[in-house]
Amino acid sequence: MREQLLAFATREWRLYSCCQLAARIQPYLDDLLVWLTNPAVRPDNNVAERALRPAVVTRKTSFGSRSKEGAQAFARLLSIIQTDERQGEDFFSSAHAALAAARSQS
Repeated sequence: MREQLLAFATREWRLYSCCQLAARIQPYLDDLLVWLTNPAVRPDNNVAERALRPAVVTRKTSFGSRSKEGAQAFARLLSIIQTDERQGEDFFSSAHAALAAARSQS
């Protein structure tokens, strides 16, 4: 497989899109094939896709954000929520504790 990718990446292409793809493959050739030699590395990104799904569904059903700041705030909040879930923590308890600590410091 490495030889086939290398042949693709080093071939002279006429189509601009093929030239772009070949140029992107070359510097990452070995990284693209790690999954062949390391069983701990998955050949797909399904875990990442599943992690993004709630954000995509929310964006689609709420018609997205009305500003760049709103989109950034939503992304940060979702990241915190998902991190808490992965660590087995309750987001609302964590958020309440953080807000209470911030309030007591002011």
